[in-house]
Amino acid sequence: MSIDTNTQFKKLLEKQITELEIQRNIAKNNGQYEDAANLEELIFDKEKYLFLAALEKFKEATMELAGVWICCNEILDNLTMNNSYPFNQDFQSMELHILKWIDQLENNINSYKGE
Repeated sequence: MSIDTNTQFKKLLEKQITELEIQRNIAKNNGQYEDAANLEELIFDKEKYLFLAALEKFKEATMELAGVWICCNEILDNLTMNNSYPFNQDFQSMELHILKWIDQLENNINSYKGE
């Protein structure tokens, strides 16, 4: 998918989520709890897709940054490490922590079976 197609698809999903949330709230207000629960699962599926797609982009960006971080010369290293670096460890170590965290999130989300 191209970037425009991805953006359009994301907006479509977000619109669908909003519409489903409205339907879910109406169902709850009308005491239709089974319908509300079914709508909640549909919302979850769409939100799950959006979240996992964003998490994948974050994972790719993390790996790309870690790869180029190694190539930083002394000037760039000083500008990034000494002035603005938000971690106590080097980025290669943080990459491992971030990737582990992403794997844990993906496993938690993908193993969810509903109530």
